[in-house]
Amino acid sequence: MKNRFTILSMVLVRIFTASGQLIDTIKDEYMSAGRHRISFNVNSSGFFIMKLTLGNSEVRFLKLIVQ
Repeated sequence: MKNRFTILSMVLVRIFTASGQLIDTIKDEYMSAGRHRISFNVNSSGFFIMKLTLGNSEVRFLKLIVQ
């Protein structure tokens, strides 16, 4: 996932199964303004939800992983 932050922000990125079970928290830190790339590895195929929280804003992405 690529993203651009315009200000210093607290960033929280978590990965969930399609049923809502938390798999992993891959970022939980302040990140500076600029472009950032966040990647993750999973050990199985399926649908996954990536939840990105920047301050008070939240975005969710649905990803299909096929291995």
